[in-house]
Parts: sequence; structure tokens; C-alpha cells
Amino acid sequence: MKDNLILNERADVGLVANRATVDRLNFKGVYHVEHWRGGKLLRAFDVPNLITNEGKNRALNVMFHAAPQLTTWYIGLIAGPTAVPAAADIYANIRTDASGGNNWSEFVDYVDHANSDSAITRPEWTEDAAGSQQISNSSQVLFNIVTSQPSPSVYGLFLCAGTNAQTKADHTSGSANCLWNAVAFTSGTVPVTNGDQLKVTYTVRA
Repeated sequence: MKDNLILNERADVGLVANRATVDRLNFKGVYHVEHWRGGKLLRAFDVPNLITNEGKNRALNVMFHAAPQLTTWYIGLIAGPTAVPAAADIYANIRTDASGGNNWSEFVDYVDHANSDSAITRPEWTEDAAGSQQISNSSQVLFNIVTSQPSPSVYGLFLCAGTNAQTKADHTSGSANCLWNAVAFTSGTVPVTNGDQLKVTYTVRA
């Protein structure tokens, strides 16, 4: 009779390396839009925006390649009949009709309240200093709608800067101009009438 006691012992050793810390700079923007008529708020909504390749390249070139800073930015409105912003959209393709290459056109039936109700200027985005990795405008950008059309619609928004960027429908080509973003409203178009107001806040987070 054999009584065998067999003992097996196994030791496994694994090396667990510390995971590398990755810090990604990912710009994200959101518009807050309020639609007013006769002193009453009809609708308020938020819409995240698409930041264009032109905008991203501009930010990188200013930070790391000595490109001149664009110090003043302007918000514009997008018109129909369709609006499909894309990353490849550029400032030089902005038009008031379908002749540009951005697959959207600019809505210009408003006056710029902050510039003596000018009918030819886009309103300035007056941003505050950045904090907590975001930058925004505490004072809303105001569009006073002035139109003779029965019921035109606003399809979206864009932010731009450049030599003549304050002027509606400007699409001067060249590196001095930049289309930072463009966005179509995801919750539907905004039909407006003469006397309506759109109040806009734009926030960029990183």
C-alpha cells in the first residue's frame, strides 16, 4: 500500500506597468439660443457645434507656429433651404445663396443691436476671460430680426473672425480669416418674423 502525498505549489508573477496619463485637448462648443417675440420668450435651447478644420488649424498655428491672433470674433446666422455644416467648411465659402461650397448660406435679415442697429454688420461675440477651461460671453449677443419676408427661418449659427468679418456676407479668402464653427439647429429651424429677437450665448470648453 502506497500513500502518496503530492503537493503542487505555483507562484505566478506579473508586472503591471503604470498606465500613461493622456491629456487630450478637445475643443467643444455649445450655443444657447433664446427666441423672443413681443417681450415673451418663445423658445430656448442648446446646440453643440461643429468646430471646423480651419478653426482647429488656426488655434494650433496661433499657439505653436507664430500665426497672428484673431482678436475679434463675430456670430452669424445660417439660412436654408438646407444647412449641413461640415468640418471642411471655410470662411471663403460663406455666401448668401447656394453658390458657396459650405452647403449652407448666411441669413442677413437682421440689424446689429450692439452697433447702432447696423444693417450691414454681424454682431461681435464679446467673450470674457477664460476660467475652468472654458470661455463664454456673459452679455448675450442680440439679433433684431428685420425682414419683409412672410416667415423666414434661421437654420443655425456660425462664428468667424478676420479682416472684414464684421461685414455680413463677407467671404474674403486668405489666412487672415477664419470660420471657427458652424452648426445647424438640431431641434428644428426657428421661424422668425419682423421684430423678433434672437439672443445667443456661445461657450467653448477644452
